[in-house]
Amino acid sequence: MFSGKDDYFGKVEILDIYEHPLGEMAVESAMNEGGYTLPEYARLWKIIGGKPLNPLEEVWVVEMRCIEANVSMEDLAKYRSMYREHMQAIRGIS
Repeated sequence: MFSGKDDYFGKVEILDIYEHPLGEMAVESAMNEGGYTLPEYARLWKIIGGKPLNPLEEVWVVEMRCIEANVSMEDLAKYRSMYREHMQAIRGIS
């Protein structure tokens, strides 16, 4: 897939960077993190970090948009499949 220093998945434009308390996360923000509901995002946070989401914790938010993709249709299909499996696992679907 990516074999050299000039290979890349895509290019993004950074729109904004700021700190934000987790407890003030909007539904739209959780969706932007991967299509999660707020409870799903909190569950994933605990799975990854090993501790419950602390609503007072400040995190860095990086808002960006894709300006160029460098991925084959075959790889894109593979990533979509991996994403569906990931979401099923997060939602507790076997």
